[in-house]
Amino acid sequence: MSATGGLVVKHPGQPVRWIPLADDSQTVPQLFNTHGRITIFVAGEGLHEWRDGRMQQILEHDELSPAQSITITAGQVSSGDSSTQLIGTSDGRLFRLEDDTLTHVVWPVSELLVMTGIRFMRRLENQNLAIATNEQGILLVSPQGEIVQRIDQLRGLESQTVHHLIEDQEYGLRAGTDFGVSRIDLQTPYTLFFRRDGLERSFINCFTRHEGRLHIGMDRGAYFLQLAQISRGWNARFAPLPELEAQVRSLLSTDQGLLIGTNEGLLWTPSNLNTPVKLTTKPLQGLK
Repeated sequence: MSATGGLVVKHPGQPVRWIPLADDSQTVPQLFNTHGRITIFVAGEGLHEWRDGRMQQILEHDELSPAQSITITAGQVSSGDSSTQLIGTSDGRLFRLEDDTLTHVVWPVSELLVMTGIRFMRRLENQNLAIATNEQGILLVSPQGEIVQRIDQLRGLESQTVHHLIEDQEYGLRAGTDFGVSRIDLQTPYTLFFRRDGLERSFINCFTRHEGRLHIGMDRGAYFLQLAQISRGWNARFAPLPELEAQVRSLLSTDQGLLIGTNEGLLWTPSNLNTPVKLTTKPLQGLK
């Protein structure tokens, strides 16, 4: 979790750790948990890990430093090494990170990625890679780096800019765009959710699945997906979490309830309550 002044790190069964920033003006870092290792990216400073009570740079000459942001997902599955990580940068470059060695990856799709930039990547169950881009919608890429499918406005997607992706239990792909959530069945036409489905037209900042329900965080509030009730003639639709108007930047499902990181602080929705309870008043950037 990224917060003003530093990072809050919590592993199951371990105490909370606070990682302070060097000063209040330092860029809020991105925080990743890769196989139990806390990896930190700071724009302009590159990739670090939290070790021995402080941030330590992983690589002396870090090619990631020029990027404003990165995204990390599982590396090439065919390699057979689950510890290998694939890193995409905001300026459209791809790298493989293995044993603290960063290798530039050049694929058939690389030229297009440099043109459009990478916002988010997710390795799918079928081993393809889903890439959310700035201007080209979603690119589905094979383990060999070739485009197998493109999902964009010409194919019905609401926006060319996609911020986040999550694969659901039915292997559908949900995409957070500038204008709402699209559910894409990769074999059949996908589902679009708009105002008539209970969802305001706003930026989608994050997704999570909590207690079997899809939750989304938006620039104004958070919503959860109510399942369809065919017997009553009700389609699936989104309902807002009550009394929440803040910008929701991150969501984290826990056994004790749903944690909600907003620009107005950290909120918690216990399993036995519907209305979020405010825990802190400091703005939060991310929950991991």
